Amino acid sequence: MQKNKKHISPVYYLLRGLARVCFKLFSKTIIEGVENIPPYGPLIAVSNHISYNDPPYIAAIFPRPVFFLGKKELFKNKILGSVMRNVNVISLDRTGVGLSGLKSAIELLNEDQVVVIFPEGTTSDTGGLIKGRSGVSYLAVKSECPILPISIIGTNHFPPWRLWMPLKTIHVNIGTAFTPPVIQGNISNEVLNSITDTIMERIAFLLPLELRGVYK
Repeated sequence: MQKNKKHISPVYYLLRGLARVCFKLFSKTIIEGVENIPPYGPLIAVSNHISYNDPPYIAAIFPRPVFFLGKKELFKNKILGSVMRNVNVISLDRTGVGLSGLKSAIELLNEDQVVVIFPEGTTSDTGGLIKGRSGVSYLAVKSECPILPISIIGTNHFPPWRLWMPLKTIHVNIGTAFTPPVIQGNISNEVLNSITDTIMERIAFLLPLELRGVYK
């Protein structure tokens, strides 16, 4: 268990604890399926992405520490970059597969950590799902780790500066973990796209029909 803590800054635990208190006091958070979170072992958690408020909510509801893959632009500012690293965000280049960030993610999974990915790669302006990117399927195939689908609703109803006092209802639905197929030989774009669609469809299943976007 000790090795699972060596990467984690005290800042992460402090902010996660603060978030839990604030979300409990100043929002109505409905969580379904928390029993589906594996208590140990490597895990890739995938979620829809509707707001910059999503990561704090996911971190708060998880009983285990989690790591996020975040766009490299977040690290351009030295101060913001330092904050991101202290709350377990890994820099990822969204222009391609992002091998550097994904390599770091694989190393974390090898240490039985939880890595959270927003497969869409950006927030959805409409609140509905947009096309997923292949980075998530590449990581899934290379690591052969279980994938846990999550849906989140309501975090786009308040601005990020009001994160600590949302005064809104947030609904988080956690699905059942599944394992991607084992791929032998070269991994083609067609295979990656197919697995990405499967992952996105698992997320879509947890959302109401009007929020499933291109995965209706």
